Amino acid sequence: MARIIYSATRKQFFTDWSQQQLVNKMVEGAIINHIGYSTSELNSWHANVDTWATEPEGINQIGCIFSIQGLELDYMGVIIGPDLDYNPSTGTLVAVPGKNMDVKTGDADIYDRHIKNIYRVLLTRGVKGCYFYCCNPGVADYISKCLNSKK
Repeated sequence: MARIIYSATRKQFFTDWSQQQLVNKMVEGAIINHIGYSTSELNSWHANVDTWATEPEGINQIGCIFSIQGLELDYMGVIIGPDLDYNPSTGTLVAVPGKNMDVKTGDADIYDRHIKNIYRVLLTRGVKGCYFYCCNPGVADYISKCLNSKK
């Protein structure tokens, strides 16, 4: 079983992306081809947080952090949104305040930990594998370098 998931909820997703923009970006990043989606199949946001991961229709939908809690699937496709950035000065990933509407705090350290924890959860839900698309090229380069250094 495979699913695509985004770091925030439906409201944030559709604020950040039109459906076609996302599909175009994901095709460029090849995430759809890796996990067996076609652009015509990826058609909507999940309807029910509680059952999305196990419903057959879920294969054609995008889930959020709340719809994958406590579950593991064979493969995950994770959209790393604009709420995570790469800081070349420190060589680390950093959360971008205000880019995730679901995280409500004025404390930058708490926000940073929360955003990073969201991605830790999302990126570890695929038992056999995980594919990702990064909105930020700097984040994509950083993650690719980390993964390549492990080979």
